[in-house]
Amino acid sequence: TIPPMNNYPRMPADVEMRSYQIDAINQWEKEGFIGIFDMATGTGKTYTALAAIVRLFSKMANNLAVIIVCPYQHLVEQWKQDIEKFGMRPIVCYSASQQKDWRKRLKTATTSFNLGVKDHFCAVSTNATFSSEYVQNQISNLEGNTLLVVDEAHNFGAEHLSSMLLPNIKFRLALSATIDRYGDEEGTQKLYDYFGRKCIEYTLKEAIDNRMLTPYYYYPVVLTLNDDELKEYLEITRAVASSIAKSKGSKGRVNLSDYAKMLLIKRARLVAAANEKIKMLRDVIMPYADETHILIYCGATTMRDVDYKENQPEIDEIRQIDLVTDLLGNEIGMKVSKFTSEEDARKRETIKKEFSDGKHMQALIAIRCLDEGVNIPSIKTAFILASSTNPKEYIQRRGRVLRTYPGKNFATIYDFITLPIPMEDISQYSGDIVESVKSLAVREITRMRDFASISENPSSVDKLVADIVSAYNINFEERGIGQNA
Repeated sequence: TIPPMNNYPRMPADVEMRSYQIDAINQWEKEGFIGIFDMATGTGKTYTALAAIVRLFSKMANNLAVIIVCPYQHLVEQWKQDIEKFGMRPIVCYSASQQKDWRKRLKTATTSFNLGVKDHFCAVSTNATFSSEYVQNQISNLEGNTLLVVDEAHNFGAEHLSSMLLPNIKFRLALSATIDRYGDEEGTQKLYDYFGRKCIEYTLKEAIDNRMLTPYYYYPVVLTLNDDELKEYLEITRAVASSIAKSKGSKGRVNLSDYAKMLLIKRARLVAAANEKIKMLRDVIMPYADETHILIYCGATTMRDVDYKENQPEIDEIRQIDLVTDLLGNEIGMKVSKFTSEEDARKRETIKKEFSDGKHMQALIAIRCLDEGVNIPSIKTAFILASSTNPKEYIQRRGRVLRTYPGKNFATIYDFITLPIPMEDISQYSGDIVESVKSLAVREITRMRDFASISENPSSVDKLVADIVSAYNINFEERGIGQNA
């Protein structure tokens, strides 16, 4: 049966899929419409997923229920626009949805679909709403041809969210630029168990080489912890070591307790909020005082943190974002705006438009919400103060800056590298202390090499890396990391 002409999945007249997108969909079909699209930020994951829905809908003789899930409210709104472009009228499910009656709509849609009265519906939801008892009940009752599409699917490896992946859903599609969860084999395996195999792996390098993303120049900016920060860093590190020693499993496997995880988060936040970052930012941003399309990325908290809550930035992040706003806006006299999860969806759209125009706004000061899915392609220069050592996060952050935009021939990234102790002072510290802070230096080197390797100036970090390796006496072989890791 053909559904009503105004609400069913179909290709928009003005969208043409690229060959790698079609290959991904073909592979997904071969895998029985279960699989993972592992695609770099900016390479058209959303359109590939929507075109995959169109394919599945026609293969199922125009009979398909579609559930799409993504992390944040503003991403649901972005998806909604694209879903509508592909002919569907989504039920928009989250607490502040403009569709006030979305719960009723969802219930009616699932019931009608199960009874065969309706051949198609599409619902789009945040992770939080999808996990709610109400939505889980509705979706777990679905029978027949149902597809679950999860955007930024790496989040669903987490303990709480992975339990929400319902077995009654026949067709599955995971989207992520970084499906493998950093330091979480168990969570990663859960994703593969549910979503099956990768149907495509399209890397950042391929995207840059194929001009899907903008080439970039990479400049590390080195700073160190001050005495108080170093003292606290060492105290936390000792507490982590002691907690890990207590929780070693029988086979020597480390099971991090929630306490140890909280300590690691606290330590990461300490590094992210290091005082010297503001002073260094002042120095490196001065030549850009009259430029536009600048992003300053603050904050360390991530969605994977035990105590992460949307719309509630962590106190250190607020402090840092306020200091940066004060420095740029008041001291240097630039026109700036904050872009955090505290601004509602409408305010953010206004900010994005003003930023792209470049007339009344030079710089955006952002936290976290830029990690996943926000599209502001006009960013030309980025100062990344939030130096994540988690590849998932820094790959996302880099991808955001590399989106193509008219007149943008290349992007420039300043990455703030935090060392625990100044290189010239290391000899003043005991071997034990240097050994206990070495891992931070190793992680920063790993990120620098990764960023530099596909930049336009790949040798720019060679001397700095050699200096850090020599000062900290790092042996990469011993640490099980390749020299080019």
